Amino acid sequence: MTKIYQKSYLLGQDTSKRVELINSFDFDNYDLAYTKITEDSEFYYYHQTHYKKKSLKIKIDEIKSLANTLTYLNNLGYIHGDINRKNILYTDEGFKIIDFEPSLIQLKNNKKVYMITPPYFIKDNPISFLTDKIGFFYFLLRITKKITSKDVVYLAKTFNHHKYLPNLENFTYFDIVDYIFYSPKTFLL
Repeated sequence: MTKIYQKSYLLGQDTSKRVELINSFDFDNYDLAYTKITEDSEFYYYHQTHYKKKSLKIKIDEIKSLANTLTYLNNLGYIHGDINRKNILYTDEGFKIIDFEPSLIQLKNNKKVYMITPPYFIKDNPISFLTDKIGFFYFLLRITKKITSKDVVYLAKTFNHHKYLPNLENFTYFDIVDYIFYSPKTFLL
């Protein structure tokens, strides 16, 4: 699959650094869809391997491998910005994170648009490492069927005020896995 991005439509000073970072990912040792971005003077060409999805059978080892991959990305300084069920595929090779936008801020119809899932905006700082943690938290809740898609929308809107949800700011991705799979807490909506 190839997407084309016109460079003049990509906003933000970190676009070339982000492209360089994406091209440096260790695709062999982490749960990342193989991605390569090439460029000419006007465009970025985003090439990504297509994977066939399969039915999800949750295995804690694969969930922890995914947590390890997200930790790896964050340690590189990379914020995905759109961690959700559409961008984490379950394949014959396990989970694969896809959709690495060359810039999280793009110009669409003359409007600046953040290329992230809107419920994960955080007041005063819409894109941060916390954005990815919140996305991973909801992803795990959905795949474990602890909440429905309607619940995700409700929880996302009330996230900072919901007394039954943890403060993810100081959580690692592994803490989130432990919380979802081993915490005795229930989610009262």
